[in-house]
Formats: sequence, C-alpha cells, structure tokens
Amino acid sequence: FRSALRRLRQKCPICEMVYPELVTMTTCPDAVCHDCFKNHFRIVIAEKAVPFIKCPVCNVPDMEKPEEVAVYFQFLNMQIHRLLERESYDLLQKKLNEHALMKEPDFRWCPHCKSGFINEEKRKAMKCPSCDKVSCFNCGREWKAAHEGISCDAFQRWLIENDPDNQEAGLAAHLNQNGRSEER
Repeated sequence: FRSALRRLRQKCPICEMVYPELVTMTTCPDAVCHDCFKNHFRIVIAEKAVPFIKCPVCNVPDMEKPEEVAVYFQFLNMQIHRLLERESYDLLQKKLNEHALMKEPDFRWCPHCKSGFINEEKRKAMKCPSCDKVSCFNCGREWKAAHEGISCDAFQRWLIENDPDNQEAGLAAHLNQNGRSEER
C-alpha cells in the first residue's frame, strides 16, 4: 500500500511539485513532470545542438559512447513524438539527421547554396548537385583552376597575391620602401 501511495506522489526534481505520474528518462533512472519535460526539450531542441539534448537532471548520455547515444535518441524520439508538438519533433529529426551526416567524412555543405551532399567522387573540386557550383572539398572556397595541385594554404596566398587591390597596395609599399613615390 505504501509503495503504491508513494508512486502516486512523486516529486519532480526540477520544479519540486508532487505529481501522480512523471516522465521517466530513457537511459537513466531520472523522471520529471510532463511540464518540465516539455519545457526542457522544447527549448533545448530549438536552441541547442544535438550533443546538448540530454537529461535535464543528470546530463546523460555521454556523447562519447555511440551505443548509449543511439539508444537514448531512439527512445527520446518516441517520447518527443508523443509529448511535444510536431514542430519540435520535426526539428529534432532534422538536427539528428544533420548530426549523423556531419560524422560522414565525405559529407559537405555547399558554401554557395547551403545544400548538403556527399562527395562520392572524392575529388578536391566538388560540384554541388543542387546549384552546380564547384568548391574545394577541404577549404570550401569557390574552385579556381589555380587551386589544382596546391594546398588550400598555398591557394589562399595565391588569392591574396593576385587580388588587384592587394597588388596595388603591394606596389605602393614597394615603391615607398625603395625611395620612390607612386606617380599617377
């Protein structure tokens, strides 16, 4: 009888109110009231990245343990779908998909149109299937023929050296250092 009564009078560790039923977290023994669960996850899903979508009480799972994370999000997905509005659930799905893609070594975001894709050809010059623009797989800069065969750092130096504004300033500095003034 006492265990049944105790079960009907559970205290939420966040708001400290007593409720007949709490929402049990997925990978830890913590449980919170429906309102605290909804408020916490609504805010965290809207404002934070996937690694911060954790238990509001004990801050699990450990994001360095992929198996634990997979189980956590599998069950959390069901809870979010059941307890929160569709907008939060859809946003969580989007963030989880993007998080998974970011772990894919050949995945990149297009710097031009912001579409994401996998560079299946494994080329340094990658062409976005959405906008057809070409950029560097490593540094994300717009692709130019001068980048072929050189590192991204060397290409960056080349861009600076070949910028017309930098050339004019460089010429003026050189002339000043050598006792000549720029004549116009």
